Amino acid sequence: MRIDLHAHEFPERYLMEIRRLMEQGKFPVVAEPLGPWRLDEHLALMDATGVDLMVLSLASPTYVEDRALALELARMANEAFVEVARKHPDRFRVFCFIPLVHVEDAVAELHRCVAELGCRGLILGTNVLGKPLNHPDLLPLFEALNRLRLPVLLHPMDPRGPESLYEFRLDLWVGWPFETTLAVSRLVLSGLFDRFPDFPLILSHLGGNVPQMMERIAMASRRGRAAKPPLEYFKNFYYDTAGPVPPEAVRCAADMFGVDRIVLGTDYPFGAGKGRTFIEKALACVEALPVDDGEKAKVYGGTAARLLGL
Repeated sequence: MRIDLHAHEFPERYLMEIRRLMEQGKFPVVAEPLGPWRLDEHLALMDATGVDLMVLSLASPTYVEDRALALELARMANEAFVEVARKHPDRFRVFCFIPLVHVEDAVAELHRCVAELGCRGLILGTNVLGKPLNHPDLLPLFEALNRLRLPVLLHPMDPRGPESLYEFRLDLWVGWPFETTLAVSRLVLSGLFDRFPDFPLILSHLGGNVPQMMERIAMASRRGRAAKPPLEYFKNFYYDTAGPVPPEAVRCAADMFGVDRIVLGTDYPFGAGKGRTFIEKALACVEALPVDDGEKAKVYGGTAARLLGL
C-alpha cells in the first residue's frame, strides 16, 4: 500500500476567501495557490501513479493575527478536507491546521478536529509570524500533542530573511528547507522532547538540511538544554520524500536514521503536470533505496499506516 503523508490542496471556499483577503492585502501568502481543487483529476492521478491514500493538509499553513479570521479559515479548511475524506475513506485522511497565533483557540480546534472530525494529525508551520516553535507561549500546544500522541507534520514557512534571499526564489527552494532545519534544531536543543517525547514528528522534505548538518547541530548542543546528544532525538523522527529530494539524499537519511524512519511524501499538487512530476520523483526515491521489498513496503506505507492508526 502506498500512503502519501505530505499532500496538499486548496478547498474551493477557502481558496475564494484567501484570494479575497489577498486583494485587500490582509493575507500574507508567499505564492498564489495553484487553482481550484479538481477532485476527479486528483483521484485519477492517484490511480495512475499507484498512490492508494493521501493525507491532506493545507499547503504552507499561514498564520494570521486577526483572531476571528484565523479560526474561521482553519475551520473552513479542516471541515472541507474532512468532508472529502468521509466521502472517500479509502483514499484520504486529514492532518488539521490550527490558528496558532492564539494558542488557546489553537488547542481547542486541535481537540475538536481529533474528537469530532477524526483528523489523524496536525500540520505545523516552522514559525508563527516569526515566533519560533520553542517559545514558551506555545508549550500548551506541545502538552496537548503529547497527551494525544498525535503525529505532526513539520512544514516550512516563509523564512522571513533579507530581500536578497528572494532573488531566484531562493527563499522557496533553499530557504524553506533550511527553515525546517532551524525549527527542529531549536526544538531539540531547547529540551522540548525531554518534556514531550510521545508525539511522532514527521519532517518535511527529508528534514531540510538535517542529515548534512548533523555534526554542526551536535556542536551547537553544547549551548543547549537537551538531556541527550542530538542524534538520539533525530533518530526518533520521520523524514518524508516530498519536495523534491534526490535519491542520494534519501539513501543518506536512511543510513543515518534508519530506513524505518523514511516515509513517502509527494508535495502534491506542486511540481509539473499538476503534481505528477513530484509524485514520480518521490516514488523513484523509494525504488532506489538499496533495501529488500519488505523494507520498501514500510517506506511506501507500512510505517505511515502505523502512525495513522490504520
